[in-house]
Amino acid sequence: MLQALFAAGITPDLLVGTSVGALNAAYISRDPTTAGAEELAAAWGRASRTMIFPVRPRTLALGLAGRIDHLVSPSGLTRWIRDNLGGMTFEDAAVPFHAVATDLRTGDPVVLSAGEVLPALLASTSLPGIFPPIVIGERSLVDGGISADVPVIQAEELGATEIWVLPTSGPERFSTLPRGAFEVLLRSIGLVLGHVTREHLAKLRESTVIHVLPAPTVADASILDFRHTDELIAQGRALAAEYLTGISSSSG
Repeated sequence: MLQALFAAGITPDLLVGTSVGALNAAYISRDPTTAGAEELAAAWGRASRTMIFPVRPRTLALGLAGRIDHLVSPSGLTRWIRDNLGGMTFEDAAVPFHAVATDLRTGDPVVLSAGEVLPALLASTSLPGIFPPIVIGERSLVDGGISADVPVIQAEELGATEIWVLPTSGPERFSTLPRGAFEVLLRSIGLVLGHVTREHLAKLRESTVIHVLPAPTVADASILDFRHTDELIAQGRALAAEYLTGISSSSG
């Protein structure tokens, strides 16, 4: 989607991301160009399930027994962030960037905008029960998708008057059911985090221009499945280009 937007000459004045969208926003905030988008695609092309979700029997057992507050170590995701963003801070961004997480005590969205991006990104992507909550200040934070899967309200509050929503998943339809409690949990979380929140879109000011790009889909793919990365990127680019052509035709 970013590749198509940049090719059409559409560039951001600010970036607001939730969950995996926060990872993408942080990456592209350093170089908001076609080249930056291509590098981001390559970074995800090198990712895998075992890298991002290193499932270990001992960690699972401790989590299920209530000895620790997560089922999967965040070490793999931490490594991905460090490998691709280094010691980046919010202040290093070429375009202002904000990550959205959820306060585990109140359920409210929390916008993170200063300091090191690593803890903010870990907080924004902390799938509840899967990864551990991240403590920043006095708050215990989890995945921003719980409170603001599509952070349009936060973007508007930050000054956006025209918003482009780049959803990472669409209304999937699964032909098979997940097997085992862990897969059921992940499927459920994926469904919760993967839908545009109509309620939030309806709360925007009438003067705010909103564009929701069509999301690519792959049948029966889960958030653990990285085998379709190239296919999803190609779909996203093609669908976004088609959407932009439609806008150009209607305005002309």
